[in-house]
Amino acid sequence: MSLSSTNHERPAPRAEQAWLRRVAQLRLVAAVVDADGRLAGEPVAPPAIARILGVDGVLAGIAALTPDQRWLDGRFAVSTLTRLDGQERDGSLVAIIPVARATGDGEARALAELAGLSAEDLAQAADAIPVRTDRAANDLTRMLRWTYQDLLRVSEREYAAVSLAEELSATYEELTLVQALGATPDDIRKPFDAAEQICHRLVRSGAFDWAIARFGNHEAVATELSGRIVVVGESGVPVGELRLAADLLAAELDRDAQRGEEPLNTQRESRLGLVATAPICIRGRVVGILMAQHHADPVLGYTSNELKVLAAAASSINVHLQNAALYEEQRHMFVGTLQALTASIDAKDPYTRGHSQRVADLARQLALRAGHCDEQAERVWIAGLVHDIGKIGVPEAVLRKPGRLNDDEFEAIKQHPAIGQRILADIPNFDDVLAGVLSHHERWDGRGYPSGLAGELIPHVARIIGLVDAFDAMSSVRTYRASMTRDQVLEEIQRGASAQFDPHLVGLFLEMDLSGYDEAVVNDPPMGVSSIDLSSRERQDRQAA
Repeated sequence: MSLSSTNHERPAPRAEQAWLRRVAQLRLVAAVVDADGRLAGEPVAPPAIARILGVDGVLAGIAALTPDQRWLDGRFAVSTLTRLDGQERDGSLVAIIPVARATGDGEARALAELAGLSAEDLAQAADAIPVRTDRAANDLTRMLRWTYQDLLRVSEREYAAVSLAEELSATYEELTLVQALGATPDDIRKPFDAAEQICHRLVRSGAFDWAIARFGNHEAVATELSGRIVVVGESGVPVGELRLAADLLAAELDRDAQRGEEPLNTQRESRLGLVATAPICIRGRVVGILMAQHHADPVLGYTSNELKVLAAAASSINVHLQNAALYEEQRHMFVGTLQALTASIDAKDPYTRGHSQRVADLARQLALRAGHCDEQAERVWIAGLVHDIGKIGVPEAVLRKPGRLNDDEFEAIKQHPAIGQRILADIPNFDDVLAGVLSHHERWDGRGYPSGLAGELIPHVARIIGLVDAFDAMSSVRTYRASMTRDQVLEEIQRGASAQFDPHLVGLFLEMDLSGYDEAVVNDPPMGVSSIDLSSRERQDRQAA
C-alpha cells in the first residue's frame, strides 16, 4: 500500500493527442504551437510540409491568421484553436486544409527554398493531402473545433474521475493505516514496544522507506523511553547520524512551540535530505519527534495523505507516552505508599528495620533466576514488599518480646498472613500478590501455616518469599537470638530443601550473587548488625574479583 498519488496525464495534453490522431485520420496537416509560436512536438504532416512548418516564424504567422484568411498563396485554409493549460492560454492547435494544389511559385517557392526543398518536393508532398472545396474546408474547421472541445470535456471528466478514485483509494489506505496504528499493544507499561510497532506499520504500509521515533531526556517522558530512539527500516545512515538529525529538528520544533507557534506536521530539509516530520508533545513541550522518509519527488515532496498518516502515528505514540507517564507516576505513588506502610511496620521492631525492602529485592532477584519475566518479577517484588503487612494487627508487645514466644503469642503471630490478605483484598488485580502474602509461611512438607499446603500446591510466589524471608531473618539479630553467620545461614537453607523450602528454588538461591543484599544491609542496617559475615565461598569469589 502506498499513499502517493499517481501522476496521470492532465486533461489538456490528453485531449490534444486525441485531436491530433483525428486530424491524421482525415489526412490533414496539424501541429501544436506553443505560446512563443514554436513547434511543440512533431507535426502531423508529410516530411516536406513538416520542414516548412519548422521554418522560424511560419507557425507563428499561421496561428495569427483569422478564419477567413488563407495561407501559402491562398491554397490552404487554416483552423486555429486555443491551446489551454488549466484555464490559461498556452499556444494554439493548428489544422491546415488544402483548398487548391500547391505550386512552386510565389510564397510557396520562397518557403520551400528556406526549408531546403525544391518546388517538385513541395508539390509531391502537397499531392499526398486531399484537396477540399472552400465549403468543405469551412465545415472541417468548425468540426475540428467542436471535436477538440468535446475531447477536452471528456478528458476533464476522465481526469476528475481518476483523481476522485485515487483520492478515495488514498483516503481508504490512510484510514486503514490509522486504524492499524491505533491497534498497538495496550500494555501501558511498554511504550517503547508500542512506538516500535507503530514505526513498523508505517514502513510495512509502503508509505515510507524508514521511520524513527526519538524521545528526549524530559521529565514528562516515561523512564523506559527517556533518551531512546526507535529505528525501523533501512535508511543507510548510522544510528548516531539519525539521532543527531532528529534532535536538531526536535529542537527546532520546540523553539516554535516556545514562541507560541503550534509545531506543525510537515516536511523539512535536514541533514538526511527531505524528511516528513511530526512532533510528539506533552503539556505544550516537544518531547520527541517522529521522522520518516521515502524517495519523495524533490519538487512535490510528500503528499498530504502521507503527512496526515505520520501525524496520526505521532498522535498514537503521544497517547502511549502520556499513558506510560501517568502509569509511572501512579505506580511511584502506589509503591511509595506501600513502602511507607511497610517501613512503619518494620519500625515497630528495630531489629526488623529494612526487612520488607530486602525481602522484596531478593524475591525479585530469585524470581528472575527462576525464569519469571520482568513483569512477573515486579509482582513478586510487590508481594515481598507487603508480605508482613498483616503484622499491623499483631500486638507490638508480641513483636518486640525478648525470648521465646508462648503458644498464645505464637498463635497471634501466625495470624499475620491472613490479616495481611484481608487488608489488601480490596486492591484490584492483586490476586497473585495476595497469594504470596497469605502463603509465605507454608512449608514444602505441609507443616506450615495458615493452611498446611504442601509442595506444588503452595503458590510459586509464596515459595520464593518464604525462602528469602527465612534467609533475611536468619541473617539478622532478633530479640530472641543473635544473627547467624553467612555459612550457617546457607547451610540451614540447604538443610531445609524438600522440608521447609522448594528444593529447586534452594539450588537457584545458593548460586545467587548476594552483593546487592549486603550493600542494602550496610546502607540501612537493622539493630545489632555492624558488619556482613560472608560465607567462605563469597569471600573467595570477592577476593578473586
